[in-house]
Amino acid sequence: VRNEYLVKNYKIGLNVQNLVLYGGGVWMNFLAFLLLPNPNSSQAEMGFFDGYDNPLAIGVVFANSMIGLAITAVYKYADAVTKCIASDITAVVLCIVSSLFFELTPSITMWCGVTVVCFAVHLYTGAQAPVPPKEARELPVKADVVGKEFEEGSAEELEKVPLD
Repeated sequence: VRNEYLVKNYKIGLNVQNLVLYGGGVWMNFLAFLLLPNPNSSQAEMGFFDGYDNPLAIGVVFANSMIGLAITAVYKYADAVTKCIASDITAVVLCIVSSLFFELTPSITMWCGVTVVCFAVHLYTGAQAPVPPKEARELPVKADVVGKEFEEGSAEELEKVPLD
């Protein structure tokens, strides 16, 4: 929710915000690589870009960067609830695809989770906005009464209605 607030209320563009965010992440990770010791002493001489000669590794980095850009766009143009629902649906799709194509052994717990997520998304998307109480709908708003002509007798009624 805080990220959504920051993305929506800063006066700079979304791409500039992403540039600052990812630039800071690159520098912090590079400094951590240089300053923190490698906990695995057998691979202590690994370089910063070791392992990136594999196209799949580059694909994972690219996919994660695209996901990050998509999430900031969702925060900017939708809300955090939409992002959570999209993440939940993604998890359901991945569970189903993994069990069908990648030999994931499905369990009863997984199918219960898939069912709960699908039911929750159905309930949320099918819910209607609450109707305001009748009293709130009957009170005129200042902007509605300014500059309008009224029928005879309505001026006295208008004076009785509090506008604040």
